[in-house]
Amino acid sequence: MSSRTVFIAQQPIKLDSADLIQAGGEGLVFAHGRDQVIKLYHQPHSAHADKLNYLWQNQLEKVLPTAVYWPHTAVTNAQKELVGYTMRRLPPDWQPLKRLSNPTYARRHALTLPDILHILRHAWQVLHTLHQQNIIVGDLNDHNIFFNPHDPHQKNATAWLDTDSYQIGPYPCPVALQTFLDPQLYHIADFAQQPVFTVESDWYAFFVLLIKSVLHVHPYGGTHHTHKTLTSRAAHRISLLNGTVTYPPQAQPPDILSDSLHSHLRRVFEKGERPLFPSHLIDDYAQSLKMCAHCGQPFPQTRPHCPHCQRQNTPPPPTPAQNMGAVRCLFQTEGHIVQVWLQYETQFAGQRRFRAVVQQDKLYSLVYAGLGGPVNDMPLFTGQTGYQFGYFAGHLVVNPPQRTQLLVLDVSGLEPTRLALLDTAQFGDTAVFATTPQHLYRLANGYIMQASVRDGLLVEEVVGTAYPNQTRLWGSPFNDMIAGVYRSFGEYTFFYRTAVGQWHEYRLALQPGESIQEMFVVFNDNGQEADLFLHTRQQGQTFYKSTMYALAQNPLTLPEITPFQTAPARRGDTLYVATNQGLLREKKHIQSQLLERLVCKKGVNTAVDIDLPLAAHHQLHTHDRGLLVQTDQHLFLVEA
Repeated sequence: MSSRTVFIAQQPIKLDSADLIQAGGEGLVFAHGRDQVIKLYHQPHSAHADKLNYLWQNQLEKVLPTAVYWPHTAVTNAQKELVGYTMRRLPPDWQPLKRLSNPTYARRHALTLPDILHILRHAWQVLHTLHQQNIIVGDLNDHNIFFNPHDPHQKNATAWLDTDSYQIGPYPCPVALQTFLDPQLYHIADFAQQPVFTVESDWYAFFVLLIKSVLHVHPYGGTHHTHKTLTSRAAHRISLLNGTVTYPPQAQPPDILSDSLHSHLRRVFEKGERPLFPSHLIDDYAQSLKMCAHCGQPFPQTRPHCPHCQRQNTPPPPTPAQNMGAVRCLFQTEGHIVQVWLQYETQFAGQRRFRAVVQQDKLYSLVYAGLGGPVNDMPLFTGQTGYQFGYFAGHLVVNPPQRTQLLVLDVSGLEPTRLALLDTAQFGDTAVFATTPQHLYRLANGYIMQASVRDGLLVEEVVGTAYPNQTRLWGSPFNDMIAGVYRSFGEYTFFYRTAVGQWHEYRLALQPGESIQEMFVVFNDNGQEADLFLHTRQQGQTFYKSTMYALAQNPLTLPEITPFQTAPARRGDTLYVATNQGLLREKKHIQSQLLERLVCKKGVNTAVDIDLPLAAHHQLHTHDRGLLVQTDQHLFLVEA
């Protein structure tokens, strides 16, 4: 493993790759002690030094809220040139505000509308204070503002990162995330040239953040038959309230907004006005809420009927099933489904039974079910939201939130029995482990360990090497193939180990300034192929890529695929992607090691029309008879 030496107040500090917390487009963030981090720029230049010195000379940290994680101390190289800075470290359980736009996340963490409004009210106060100090955020988005899902009502409800990019004095904000960018600035090609952001563009981005957090949809979200992209919708001012827009079924009904917020939404996103955002819009909205006696959801008391119940009582128009067979509900819960595993058992030929962990209130249970419905329901334990699970050979792996322990339970009998307690390494703040039908894989002392159960005992052996705190793992549901990613100072290597022990590694090619936001691995049911899906960002633009790794073939990359929020499913040469517009599919054909992406025209065999409300955050699983669609409370079989 490599290391770097930097200097703080002329004192040398050795940074190992294992200390890396985040690899962004502009720099690397390393842990420095318990309470601080060090950010190193990829390409430090004089503009970074000039801007940071301007911040420190004006002592802005003394007048800003503690919620703003400001650059604290200069970090230099051996030539005494500035290459980065130190700042406070964010607590590990804090999450980016983008989590609030996922309805499943809010529900699982019992985040109510008053909770979300309290978080947004604090964010409003921080932004207002920044503006009072003549500081413009510029790149305001829900990726660099954080909150604590376990204590949303604390006094400092938000934390603001990436503050070195703020537009301050003569120094511009050099980046912008397009989904939060004011359309009036779409014509700007290079934001680093001069200051272009304004107080008004900040409040535009803040209102986008509010709508996404409350309604779980972008103000220019939904679908439109003519203007299909967000930027086109924004340019033509066609908001989600426009009657020509198909509103996404997973989003909250727009009538849960107050009349004042409705009016402000139309002014900003339909009329193109840029008013400041007054705090009373949030305060009055919070005070106007009442709980529906029937469904228990909050809504403005000025509404004659509960928007939630009103939408539930309005059945959607029937959708003809094409290209796929019938839809069957295999399982339903009043709680929520945490994780699902499929397993093939010879005594049930032609069927694939599944196990699922379900949480209702604080009780976790393990459900065993098949095509005919539940077979068994085993209570496990009570605990908070955030547990991770794995399943292999009749054993359940339990990882508590923010912990590195792996509890292995024998669940083959009538009640869970403890078999072992292990420890593993982390990637970021997440424990790293994976399961296949017969094995558990974890990280220990720089190695990948394979565990199996023999004669009632857990036996382990080394099957590969790992980079400490910089390795991720995925396990195949079909055989004992595993895959993973190493990260070393922002460089990524993809690897996979076949079911018979063959090891392959490939360096990932990223563009300068391109950073990975999400990654998933999907295994083919032939047991010999793995697809790596990447969601990356570069200069405010988002990209979705897929690379297929197959035995005896070179990696085949699709640089642009259907945007995904969760891992797609693969059956043979067909990929299925869950989107808010339905179930989309793309076919891969391999001939002479060439990859052809079949792009179907809109309405011509691209969307799979099924009578099922599908959302981008739903999980897909490959099944012998088609696909399993995992929603928050249901498991559906869509027959092929």
